[in-house]
Amino acid sequence: MSRVRCNRIVSPPPPHSDLCGGNADCGRNASCVRPSGSAGPARCACDKFYVGDGYQCRPGPDAGCDVTRDCHRDANCALDPDTFRFECRCRAGFLGDGLRGGLGCRREVIGCNIIDDCGEYAECRFDRAEGGYRCSCDERRVSWLL
Repeated sequence: MSRVRCNRIVSPPPPHSDLCGGNADCGRNASCVRPSGSAGPARCACDKFYVGDGYQCRPGPDAGCDVTRDCHRDANCALDPDTFRFECRCRAGFLGDGLRGGLGCRREVIGCNIIDDCGEYAECRFDRAEGGYRCSCDERRVSWLL
């Protein structure tokens, strides 16, 4: 007779009541709140900038980087004084959207078309790979030096 191995089936949790007695009854990023001006029962509700049912809350579309934690390594999460939202901003010397999943931040380089710093045997040319003007050797003039 062969031995049968059975695994326990994990079923979804039973439907929960919206009622709560304190924050410990609610999910992460949620609070137990009583509707203002109401003597009715308290219910779990997601915290500001989170959406969900009060038991499972995730960052909402208006959540800033203080909630989503999605800034690029060369960016800081800062409060925008105009919008009063937290936004990723590239640090000084870097350009981009500041987002880890977006354009990120890349080192800002002032091109030779602005500062005219190419040497005697170099020419200022647009470099598509780097997205800016860079000095490159003029092969016609350098070859006779070798």
